[in-house]
Amino acid sequence: MPQGLLLYVFLGVQTMGFAIAIIITLWQIPFFNSDSEELVFKNSFKTILKSCLPFTFLAFFMAAYARLDVVLLNLLLKEGNFQIGIYAQGFRILDALNIFAALIGTMLLPIFTHIISQKNNPMMIIKSSLMVIISSTVLLLLGLHFFGEYFYLKLYSTASGLDLNYGFQVFKFVVIIYVPMSLIYIFGTYLTALGKMNYLIALAIFCFLLNLGLNLYVIPQFKALGAAKIANVTQWVFLLGCIYKTILQLKKGVHNENEIDL
Repeated sequence: MPQGLLLYVFLGVQTMGFAIAIIITLWQIPFFNSDSEELVFKNSFKTILKSCLPFTFLAFFMAAYARLDVVLLNLLLKEGNFQIGIYAQGFRILDALNIFAALIGTMLLPIFTHIISQKNNPMMIIKSSLMVIISSTVLLLLGLHFFGEYFYLKLYSTASGLDLNYGFQVFKFVVIIYVPMSLIYIFGTYLTALGKMNYLIALAIFCFLLNLGLNLYVIPQFKALGAAKIANVTQWVFLLGCIYKTILQLKKGVHNENEIDL
């Protein structure tokens, strides 16, 4: 099957999946009734949309600061497409690694929500999750240090017009973005379960502006390598903001689902 046709098949299947999910959701909403005051979905579709807005804004700005550099590489450089290609070499591996951390975050959200509803301390779950994530990051860093160049050359040594040393430097800085991103799935998920959406949205907007400002200065000089370094800085800033807020919340010793600041 031609490569272009495969792309259309993939897009079609993905779109069909989204459509089926939306149809099932809309079909189930009228039958989703409860007398509980804690129920988020109450009486109207408008209420549902309003409840979803904070999560939509957060997802948008997090995606924006994570992918803005690709757009800027194309806009600010004459050889933008070539630099994007070099940048994408690392993102192929990063996206694959990120699946593991995303699964951890998906499992943590209902766990944190239950713990908060019971007003229990989440430290045991946070520590257990940290052990799993940190183990994966240590393995990644060791593998990148000892075998990273070998695998990079195996994957991309035949790429035409590519400076392999420069390409590997970009590849390395892109792949280690996994370290802060994976930890965000723990602390960011906890704050999401706690309902600290205003804080997370403000932090994501700040990171978006920081990423934009730094990349406008760095990309014209350092190209894809500069973008990769700024991506690391941005992710670490967001992570440290999440850790700071988590520590403050744990010091309060209050875990009440009614504190949601939507």
